[in-house]
Amino acid sequence: MNRFAISTFILAFGLLLNSCGPKGASSESRQACVPYQIRVEVNDNSMTVIWKADCDQLTSGYNIYVTEYSLWNKYKNKQLPKSVRPHNTVFFPGDIDRADKIEHYQADGLENGKKYFVSVRIVYPDRTLSRPSKEITAYCYPNGIIELPIRNKARTDGFSFGLNKSVEATDLENDIYFFSKEGKNYLNSPNKMNGFLRKNKFIKLPFEGDFADIIGNLKNSRFIPKNERVEVIKGDWVEILTEDSNFILLKVLDITGTGDNKKIKLFYAANRVPNSLNF
Repeated sequence: MNRFAISTFILAFGLLLNSCGPKGASSESRQACVPYQIRVEVNDNSMTVIWKADCDQLTSGYNIYVTEYSLWNKYKNKQLPKSVRPHNTVFFPGDIDRADKIEHYQADGLENGKKYFVSVRIVYPDRTLSRPSKEITAYCYPNGIIELPIRNKARTDGFSFGLNKSVEATDLENDIYFFSKEGKNYLNSPNKMNGFLRKNKFIKLPFEGDFADIIGNLKNSRFIPKNERVEVIKGDWVEILTEDSNFILLKVLDITGTGDNKKIKLFYAANRVPNSLNF
């Protein structure tokens, strides 16, 4: 075999290996892999970050950024400097069940009422990062669903938003109790029972909709609670100003039963930063 033939064989063999061997992800394909539909579910000093990802490239996991300042304007098209640390201390591998392509990450150790900027990036095997998801903002606060019986008809006929648990209506930490009279239903300040108990103020809001709708309306129209009780029906939104200047939002989910067996079911969101409506 002459030199020309040998050279031709080597070149052809090299091209064959290159076409059949493993390939790294191109920069174009990596740019297409970006977490999307990011949202959060907040709770007391914590939030669950939720997003979708359907990248076909080989990845090591995700970095989740929960910062007190925005990363979007400065770094949305750039790699992050090492000084910017993700909330996760090791790469988050993603959920065990990946069939729905929805990921959930629990971020603990956060501060209620503080504004956080949240985004997610894919981590590749070479430790480079994808472009970020959309950056969203969120505040942590206690929230949930409570059920109150008519006053004095159960030991846990009140609820403390400071303790975030059910208590007796006469407890010094209680914030609210339920009472019914002549067919009308009321949410009341504990001070109505005893002048030594907490003196909270209530107002029924003139809005309808879900929680996001109410927050949007409150940002444009501030209402100051002034009454120690408020008449309610199913579907009402109520704002409370507690004795220590914290705002609570309630929605009446249902009122069931009759007489002494009547109960009220409420959704609540409690802001623990005085004089703040940051939800």
